[in-house]
Amino acid sequence: MELHIERIVACILDMDGVLTDTARVHEKAWKRLFDSFLSARAAQENKEFVRFDHADYRRYVDGKPRYDGIESFLAARGIRLPYGNPGDPPAEETICGLGNRKNEFFHQLLERFHLDCSRITPLYIGDDTTDEDAFRSLGEGGISILVSENPRPTAARYFLRNPSEVAVFLEKLAALAERELVRGIWSLTYDDYDPESEKLRETLCTLGNGLIASRGASPQAVAGPDHYPGTYLAGCYNRLRSDIAGQTVENESLVNIPNWLPLIFRLDDGSWCGTETMECDAYSQELDMASGLLLRLVLFRDRQGREIRLAERRLVSMDQPHLAGLETVISVTNWSGNLHIRSALDGRVANTLVSRYRELNNDHLEIVEADDGEEGESFLFGLRRKPASPVSGSPRLPGPGVILTNMRFRRRGIAWCGRMALSAGK
Repeated sequence: MELHIERIVACILDMDGVLTDTARVHEKAWKRLFDSFLSARAAQENKEFVRFDHADYRRYVDGKPRYDGIESFLAARGIRLPYGNPGDPPAEETICGLGNRKNEFFHQLLERFHLDCSRITPLYIGDDTTDEDAFRSLGEGGISILVSENPRPTAARYFLRNPSEVAVFLEKLAALAERELVRGIWSLTYDDYDPESEKLRETLCTLGNGLIASRGASPQAVAGPDHYPGTYLAGCYNRLRSDIAGQTVENESLVNIPNWLPLIFRLDDGSWCGTETMECDAYSQELDMASGLLLRLVLFRDRQGREIRLAERRLVSMDQPHLAGLETVISVTNWSGNLHIRSALDGRVANTLVSRYRELNNDHLEIVEADDGEEGESFLFGLRRKPASPVSGSPRLPGPGVILTNMRFRRRGIAWCGRMALSAGK
């Protein structure tokens, strides 16, 4: 049996009579069994019908295995029946047949609770032979655990030796349930690529830490009808003047600072690729709010049928508020060759998300300083005002296995190109 934790909406650890009075349900099932059996037998033998009562239940049945309880009570009434076997049908008048009929009555009574069993996984832990009825009742539909130092035949699905093992099991089950619950509540998941919905998804998947907010745009996306890469810094406003219909208008904007995400690629001598230029055979995106990560998995296929898999993790750090990071793992499945990569720190971004602001002057950024340091190039962007207000950026250069082939400096940013040899399955 597989434990599908997502089906568990609650876990109640109960001793009989504390939260649920299952003994009362069992007693009703026993009474229904014996009263119907004794009534029919009394009519056949033309004898007085004496009902099964609470005293009979406590004296002959309670605390005993089902078949033993039947034998004990019938012996007290002077009735002898063949023992039969556990596979006897409920209609069979044997000890086992009556026991199975009682179990059938018990389940009929339980159905009156109208439980939605599609969302409930019963968990039953027992340490006695009297728990075997419950183990058998759960069958494949629940988790049944026998606790005993001495292994013995049981209908339980699992076996634990002592209370210490039970405690460890419950702790692990609770931790697993908590992780799955948090994931289910604190996540936003998309299972397809829908260009018409991308701007809304980018907004909803924004990562932020109180200082930086970065929209959930794809690293392969460029600003246009379907996408709007945007990263914003708290307090980073700028005023610019615009000539609109013969009038000078001064407008203050929360500046869209340089886009730190761009990453595109091509296979061998093909064209540069992304979600707009390649087929997406599989696409998933998840905003995991519990861990503060934006996860993205894409399987691309080009016109030659070559496949490439991208797995991305993105964060905006709470511990280091000026730090944001993107990890991209690239693997190929059905071809070998050179993978060319281009990444950038792009200062060409503008405040153009709202259509009514597009006619305004949105040219807020320019590079005012570049420095070739040991960690790679760093750039100081300035806001177009007097004096210039700095907004710095330091992209990480490619890691091991990537050969740097080109680096381009432009007035509004920097781009580097790299090449790496990949083999199918790597």
